[in-house]
Amino acid sequence: DEVVQRPALQKDLTKNHTEEALAFIERSKDQPFLLYVPYSMPHTPIFRSDAFADQSLAGRYGDVIEELDWSAGAIVEKLEALGLAKNTLVVFTSDNGPWLWMRTHGGSAGPFANGKGTTFEGGMRVPGVFWWPGKVQPGVVSGIGSAMDLYNTALSLAGLDPSIGVDGYDLSATLLSGAPSPRELLFYYRAGELRAVRMGRYKLSLVSEGAYGMPPQRIEHETPLLYDLRTDPGERYDVAGQHPQVVAKILKELEHHRAQMPKIEPLFDARLVRLLSD
Repeated sequence: DEVVQRPALQKDLTKNHTEEALAFIERSKDQPFLLYVPYSMPHTPIFRSDAFADQSLAGRYGDVIEELDWSAGAIVEKLEALGLAKNTLVVFTSDNGPWLWMRTHGGSAGPFANGKGTTFEGGMRVPGVFWWPGKVQPGVVSGIGSAMDLYNTALSLAGLDPSIGVDGYDLSATLLSGAPSPRELLFYYRAGELRAVRMGRYKLSLVSEGAYGMPPQRIEHETPLLYDLRTDPGERYDVAGQHPQVVAKILKELEHHRAQMPKIEPLFDARLVRLLSD
């Protein structure tokens, strides 16, 4: 093990992680490899290296995004320089939406409702970018995909049985040939509670609740709300009364899902309990 910096300076985290990623690619260029780079930014508190300070018109948060953009570009450029680009799939995505409680340091969900910690689209829907020269053609896919699908997709692309994956779908045909996404359903959980279900263009909301003390106050919908995300991505207009057959179909899928889903304490919550009791 090598001590790179002690104590670690948060302003150098993104730069250091990128430099280590580039070094790893260089060391691994002659064999298959998996590189996972989970940047600390833009999670608060946000920092950027000296080279990116005051470089964006969007303030400190913009500087952080500029450095992350440079980092992704540096990794892609390294793959191209080593002749690895045509044999490497690069995926860039996020784990959740903006932390609105942090205001200008938390990001924005644009047209989507709310943010991190909620099951509104602003909390759950994030960009997913796939880059593989000669394999993945440039374009925009509006079908449903999940981070859970990455494992199954990677298995398939490696020539293995994608059904080994537990909860995911194989998206390789969508990436390589533009086929429709095989994922039609997505279940939205928060703190181990199922709060919404998406089926195609429609989303059924069972519970509405903000996060981190922000609105809205918790509402358990006795009559679930239905949103058409294609025309209303901001989840403003309940159309359940106009589409009772859609509501019934989603509720049927929901009950099937619940029937096969064992109730287990969320691992994250269990870890917090252990930490607080130590």
